[in-house]
Amino acid sequence: MPECIVCKENYEVGQPCKRCGSDNSGWEEWKREEKALGPERALLRFLEPYFGLPLMIAGWALAFGLMGIIWPWGGVKIYVCILAVALTFVGCVLTVPAVYEKRFSLREQELLRRVKRGRAKGLGVGTRVLIVSVVTLGLIILLMLLLVQSEAVWKLMEWLMLEDTTTVEGSSPPQEELGFKDKIRRAFPLACLGGYITLVAFAYSSSLMLGQAYAKRLSEEVPPPIFLQERLLVKIVRREAERVVCRPITQKVTDDEKAPNGDEKAPDETEQEPRSWTWDEMERTDDGGIRLKAIVKAPSEAGKSSIEWAEDIIYVVEADPWSRITKVGRVKGT
Repeated sequence: MPECIVCKENYEVGQPCKRCGSDNSGWEEWKREEKALGPERALLRFLEPYFGLPLMIAGWALAFGLMGIIWPWGGVKIYVCILAVALTFVGCVLTVPAVYEKRFSLREQELLRRVKRGRAKGLGVGTRVLIVSVVTLGLIILLMLLLVQSEAVWKLMEWLMLEDTTTVEGSSPPQEELGFKDKIRRAFPLACLGGYITLVAFAYSSSLMLGQAYAKRLSEEVPPPIFLQERLLVKIVRREAERVVCRPITQKVTDDEKAPNGDEKAPDETEQEPRSWTWDEMERTDDGGIRLKAIVKAPSEAGKSSIEWAEDIIYVVEADPWSRITKVGRVKGT
């Protein structure tokens, strides 16, 4: 059975959700369109905003990589260059289907940030894109500084990635004997190679931007999740809490209460214990759910004709953002 876009409860196609009453016709139409397009064309439609920027970056990565083997990566071992080009190109391409597979969860995460608080709020797509870009540039600068300043780092990179560049005397001059410009010139190929590999990070950032654009289009066609509909969220949690807390009462049927055919006794009947609920407080939890406080009057042992309320019981009910109850705690009784 399909899952309701509002509360994540299973529902029957063409019918309102029995749990929250939401109309999922727009959600059904959206899924039908994607299914009719097929996986390839649906992915192409996902790429339409920003002119398919991640794939453009992948194309640039391949072109720049082939040129980089000739220049400016001169002196870097050829197998290192080929491996860098292959991994960077494949990484740029794979960011698109990876984000596409998570497009619905990305939408939920972005919408949940509106009601989450504190550390649970997390980072938005825009912030993640900015962080990835800044960290990437920072790593390039750090690599350059290490290659220029640290003889140990340079020796390691020279052994792993560079062709043999010994002088006529048979050894490379120590880094301490080189001037600053010479150090920059010597480290330039490795810095360029490091900067080239970081194209994967920019492809991932642009894929996240596509996911954000997809989420915006989807939100225009379907109702908002239940955690953004506070009245509906409270209504369902209250209803479920009352159903969970009320204890069932089984009424025994006497011998005189026969079944309609007169041959057998009617089965025992079960009904819920009557209680009076007063909902007193509501607050949002850090994860985007809600916490409700209820004062419940429980009945005492009385005759069938009347109900006497014996005590007040205070319950605290917690539910997740999708209105699923996670905790019902009894605070005190009087």
